[in-house]
Amino acid sequence: MVLGLSAVALTAGVSGAAGGLQTAGSAHCPEGTTNQVAVARVNINGPRLTVGDQVWSADPGVQADAAATVAEDRDIRKTRADALYRTSRVGEFRYEAPVTEAGQYVVRMHFVEPWFGVDGRPGGRGSRVFSISVEDGRAGSRRVDVAAAAGGPLRAWTKSWTTRVDDGNVTIEGRGIRDLPVVSAIEVLRKQPRGTCVPVSSTTTPSGESAADGTPEPEAAAPAPPVEEAPQPETRDDTSGAPQTPAPAPVPAPAPPAAAAPAPPAAGGTIGLLSADSGRPFAAASVWNTPIPTNPAIDRNSAAMVRSVTSSNTATANLYAYGEPVFTAVAGTPTARVTCTENWGTCDVEKRTMRIPAEAQPTTGSDGRMIIVDLVDRVVCDFWQARKAGTGQWTTSWATCADLTGTGSGPNGGATGAGVNALTGVVRTFEMRNLHIPHTLSVATNNSCSGQFRAPAVKTDGQSGRADCVPEGARLQLDPSIDVNAIPNMTPGERAVARALQVYGAINRDNCGSNLCVQFEAPFGEADPYPAAGFTGDYYRMPHIPWNQLRVLAG
Repeated sequence: MVLGLSAVALTAGVSGAAGGLQTAGSAHCPEGTTNQVAVARVNINGPRLTVGDQVWSADPGVQADAAATVAEDRDIRKTRADALYRTSRVGEFRYEAPVTEAGQYVVRMHFVEPWFGVDGRPGGRGSRVFSISVEDGRAGSRRVDVAAAAGGPLRAWTKSWTTRVDDGNVTIEGRGIRDLPVVSAIEVLRKQPRGTCVPVSSTTTPSGESAADGTPEPEAAAPAPPVEEAPQPETRDDTSGAPQTPAPAPVPAPAPPAAAAPAPPAAGGTIGLLSADSGRPFAAASVWNTPIPTNPAIDRNSAAMVRSVTSSNTATANLYAYGEPVFTAVAGTPTARVTCTENWGTCDVEKRTMRIPAEAQPTTGSDGRMIIVDLVDRVVCDFWQARKAGTGQWTTSWATCADLTGTGSGPNGGATGAGVNALTGVVRTFEMRNLHIPHTLSVATNNSCSGQFRAPAVKTDGQSGRADCVPEGARLQLDPSIDVNAIPNMTPGERAVARALQVYGAINRDNCGSNLCVQFEAPFGEADPYPAAGFTGDYYRMPHIPWNQLRVLAG
């Protein structure tokens, strides 16, 4: 994710320090002046917000990426600015803040742990650990543990880094080590030359727009002075601009695809608004979008099941012939009549007006897969063995439709072996461009059990009677203690898949022709993201992921 922090109106101002002094290095400035001038303040995943005499801009990516929000009635300790910490973004990120001149800049980030240890949940210190890289590794921290530094969950904590910027953008990147990064607010401040103090500016945006622009803003008390962080021996603040131990250089984030017009708001609590090139489908609380908790129960037959599907320690990436082509329908998309040829009950697509883009086409494999995401009706329809019969005419062996804000299955199941919708768990092309997969994956195997399945599966097409068969609906997880960043020769795409397998896992939803297959979006009618991610062709085996370190969760 690359977001320009100045894409919305930003406040030029200062952060008040205790005693009315603003300190930078050894330079002390008197009341009313400062050595650091804010060029950007952003309330991450939140609205435009007034905090004391500071105006925090709304997050420019609030409609474009997965995020988590702390409950509005929570008391955030160690701050008087609770409103600033009640929203947070959970997920790997890369932000860019444009600046107009080269020089020294301070990046100040505000954090709170919103999940682990809250309301009796397991976890706390060590449950969420991530790295922060500022200006591509010139400054940052190798390990950030917010719960440890703040002394527990729902406690505000602030950390600053100083670096020189010469390229016109301050880059800020968060990468997960254990679970996903979290951040509540970001400030970027221009550091004046040593001994230089400038008057504190009024709360106006860089463009000169008044902060009071007629838009009502929630009021909040000014933040308390920054909380001292817990000791982190690998790094410390360094006002010279040279970090003592720089964070590792991040994997470069590719440029994002052109943004589509925002979809209408979805009910039911999806995280992010699903559009043609952002967001994720189905309810935030569904198994497809919830991280695996710390220390989950493991299936007693896990070791045997994993051995049965990972004997080669590889897995097949279904990218093209057996991938999942996803087409987006909006108002004005042509409609079509669809006929289902199998007599398996109610065929959803025969009962509705189907919007099918003119460029839609099924995959060339025997599944003939095609998926239509209808942003008008907020449904996703999956086709099995689809065929275009003429202008406005389609046939398909079977198809179902599911609510985009639901569980991942429609009233009549889904067109997969497990009866879940074919969009569930699919790695989207825009996710591979961003190298961030914020959801559970979908896998299939030639060792799916016959006659047994578990939720979220509603049926099975498995044919294996072996004692080590894997039930459809079973959830697998890559050992989360593995440092995937340390695995040699791992491609960027493999690393993104491995991280998702550690945080969200994968669900077996079908049969396939290999021991283990992973479902990806087929890039029809768009630039192919897979070569840049290191996937050299269809059925790429992803050999650098330690597949034999999977485990099957109890179900």
